[in-house]
Amino acid sequence: MNARLLLPVFLALPFAAISQCNMVVSSSNGYQVNITLNPKAIAAPSTCPNGYNFNAVIDYDIKFTGNNRPGSLYTLQGKLFCNSYELFFDLPNGGGAGTLTTTANPYNSNTDCATATPVSLGCLSFTVEIQGPGIPAQFIPCAVTVLPVELTYFKAKQKAGTVELTWQTAAEINNDFFEVQRSGNADHWETVARINGAGNSTQSLDYALTDRFPLSGQSYYRLRQVDFNGEFRYSEVAAIAAAPGGESTLAVYPNPVSDLLTIEGPSEQLEDIAILDLLGRRVNRVAIVREAATRCSADLSGLPSGVYLLRTADGVQKIYRK
Repeated sequence: MNARLLLPVFLALPFAAISQCNMVVSSSNGYQVNITLNPKAIAAPSTCPNGYNFNAVIDYDIKFTGNNRPGSLYTLQGKLFCNSYELFFDLPNGGGAGTLTTTANPYNSNTDCATATPVSLGCLSFTVEIQGPGIPAQFIPCAVTVLPVELTYFKAKQKAGTVELTWQTAAEINNDFFEVQRSGNADHWETVARINGAGNSTQSLDYALTDRFPLSGQSYYRLRQVDFNGEFRYSEVAAIAAAPGGESTLAVYPNPVSDLLTIEGPSEQLEDIAILDLLGRRVNRVAIVREAATRCSADLSGLPSGVYLLRTADGVQKIYRK
């Protein structure tokens, strides 16, 4: 196993120009329908000297909770409103999660097809039509929350004794500045530099910073993005190994994992094991048991599905919880 595959790091980040639209519809039968919609991108041609037709790409997550949950609703569909455009889409009556593309295909006379985003086209509200057992036919509006920055990527890599950090934004709204932060243990953070944001932008912007005096050994980097009103949010964590190319002596399995994760290796590598979330915070709900001098187990059964970080003395690697 090569722990140095963490270098360079390319991560999908939690702060974005479009957040989720969430709604909960309660039935008279005792169950609820939880609907999450996220307009994530615009489907359009790459060139458009005379305007273009477009659709929206939407992530959806539909869950049934409570009692008497049905196998299927009668009707579940909606419209995404992008300024004066109405983009129709169908949702699965039986629930589930996935990605869809609207089918309206309206015409936009502008020539911004290569850079258009849900934010730039004003895709800020949904209407969902729903009907099912105990749910009468109805139309439910749902506003889309707009957050300041859509971060395309955040990369960190070593070069000649320094650490090069690069990131790109696809859109910015009231973005005052970024703080680049680092840590030697993913718990305590210090600010390396402050980089001014663009304020407002609907075009891709590139940022770069070189940490000329990085920490020795394993280290971690993240971005703290701050609005003009002082509100802030963090990116995920990028881990940098001390010496690229070294081989890990740990065995970590199974990965992806459903419940019990096993970590085997030299005893000194297992002295301080932690499961972290992608913001670098310790997940306290995970019980880690030292079964032998060279083997530990971590019970992940209480965690939601997703990506986590396993931190040992050997480094950091991603763990996928099914």
